Amino acid sequence: MLCDLFVKMMGKRARMLKTYDHMMTSMYLLKYFTCNEWAWSHSNYEKLLETIPETDRKEFFMDARPLDWREYLQTYVRGIKQFVLKEDSGATRRQLIRMRMLRWLINTVIITALCRLLLSNSQMARNIWYLILHTVFQVMRFFKTSVPMLKA
Repeated sequence: MLCDLFVKMMGKRARMLKTYDHMMTSMYLLKYFTCNEWAWSHSNYEKLLETIPETDRKEFFMDARPLDWREYLQTYVRGIKQFVLKEDSGATRRQLIRMRMLRWLINTVIITALCRLLLSNSQMARNIWYLILHTVFQVMRFFKTSVPMLKA
């Protein structure tokens, strides 16, 4: 929790220890579901479906095949977060946005550092980079001149 120490030295509130505790609690709560294996058989289910009359099939939803599984899993995860992990959905959305921005920033820094390192050590890489930039600018210039300007 060196991050918390650094943040406290700056006079701000430490958050990493709380995040770590929350993460460990979540892992403990979900351990049973993530670490066990189950073997499923649906032969009895298929036999049951065959014996149910058509009118009862329409009234009592039994066939899981037409379910939209993507939507079902999203709802399932939201329910786990809200009722098991006791997370606020608004906070979760803000955290997701913050994580995406952080991922974008880290990827940008890494790519910039790698490009800078590559360009500083290799004349051939520098020439390829200039060729790519020149081509991009040529394409942009082409589209700028070929697309008619809209008049307001």
